[in-house]
Amino acid sequence: MEWQVVTSIATMYKLLSRNNSRIFVSALNSTFLRFVLTGGLLFLVDFSVVLALVLQLNLHPALAQFIGRSCGSVLGYFLHQWFTFPISEVNTERPLSAGWRRTGYIALTVVAITISPAVLMAFLTIFNGWLALAKVFTDGAMIVLTFFAMKTLFQSSKP
Repeated sequence: MEWQVVTSIATMYKLLSRNNSRIFVSALNSTFLRFVLTGGLLFLVDFSVVLALVLQLNLHPALAQFIGRSCGSVLGYFLHQWFTFPISEVNTERPLSAGWRRTGYIALTVVAITISPAVLMAFLTIFNGWLALAKVFTDGAMIVLTFFAMKTLFQSSKP
């Protein structure tokens, strides 16, 4: 009886492990999940840079946001191109050239970097100067604003 319970538990564990790995692999096939994972890493880079610049070097939060967002954007270009929106998922009938994708990413990045300090300052006002909370909400807003633009940019075809 005891041996059957152990065998049953081991069998259930094997099945769950296989199913979980399939679930994980299929989840990584989701563009949005890859965007969130990449964005999480970029957030850590951006957040660390902003906090270090504000807390250690006493930089103004808006300038620190500009610098942190710029650092994340450079890394983000490569991660989004090769992981989040891989070339294998590009519309192959009339794909945008790498040059157009790069130009579009740079334009989107310039817009995001330009408006994100103002968004951060607005959230700093809302949250009474709490930098970490304002930063989290700023990046959340920027994620919402950029996901669909990037998806369109990296996976679209020529007009």
